[in-house]
Amino acid sequence: MVVVVGGVGVVVRRRRRRRRRRRRRTNRAPPPVGGGGDGLRRRRLHQNGGGGGGGGDNPLQCNARVPFPSKSNNNTPLPASFDWRNVNGVSHVTRVRNQGTCGSCAAFAVNVAVEAVVIGRYRSRGYSAERTDLSEQRFLSCWRGDQCHGALPHWYLDMSVCKGVALEDKWPYQGVDRDSCPDAAGGGPGRFASGATGWAWAPTTPEGYSRALLHSPIALGVAASGRGFMNYKAGVFGCGGEDGAGGSTPSQQRVDHAVALVGYDDRVRMSSGATWGVFVGKNSWGQSWGEGGMFRVRKDCPTAGGGGGAKGPLAIYSPGYAVVAVA
Repeated sequence: MVVVVGGVGVVVRRRRRRRRRRRRRTNRAPPPVGGGGDGLRRRRLHQNGGGGGGGGDNPLQCNARVPFPSKSNNNTPLPASFDWRNVNGVSHVTRVRNQGTCGSCAAFAVNVAVEAVVIGRYRSRGYSAERTDLSEQRFLSCWRGDQCHGALPHWYLDMSVCKGVALEDKWPYQGVDRDSCPDAAGGGPGRFASGATGWAWAPTTPEGYSRALLHSPIALGVAASGRGFMNYKAGVFGCGGEDGAGGSTPSQQRVDHAVALVGYDDRVRMSSGATWGVFVGKNSWGQSWGEGGMFRVRKDCPTAGGGGGAKGPLAIYSPGYAVVAVA
């Protein structure tokens, strides 16, 4: 038998107190910074057919989406280059990690964006690119369904905005999803506010991505099943599907992996003598893949992001995947 003491009013007040305690746990300051097998196989970004802006069968936990920042839509000229690895001499990009055999690419891609925000906000507390490592396991453990089968970046970025983040040493990566979430029992280990106030869809054009990168790294989907991406060692992925990443033309490439863009350079001189605009990306397949775990892809293909199914090299301009953190 359940006895309600004091009537409905007491129950309501107790519920309010519990909600306030949960909010305080999520919004608290971060803890002091502590110390800080290559499995390369096909990764799937989708889960249960989820895709586009809707995101499969997993609803957003907080719906922290905001409009793309208005200051990014004006006619202010963009700098010729920008890179989160060197913002006024300070890197906001942490070391490359390895997701292993779990299809958790979206968790790693989102943390690239969130870690940049955390470093920017809490640098005075000792957070730096060398000493910051956010937990990906929390996304796997605290989201319904087997997240090793794939997810969408905006699910996890939404969660980071309103429910905070945790450090890797408090919640280490296991590469499996057992749906065991300490969050449900009092906030989880070491959870603190990320510093992001919302997330936004990045405009899927070369200029749109460049402007979005001024806010945070971009978590987005790419077509990664082709031999060109799987076996990538160095260089720049070009236009027209010649990079071999899943289809003879960019419009035929299927998005199946999540990565992060961390910068761009509009003045890259190629061996042919041409000058390309190039994005710099970070993958989660370890440092032995690509250029130390990083890659480069051409941003200014003639039809990239121009409509009519023009998705660009590696399908980077596919709609419904690219998200940016808003601080």
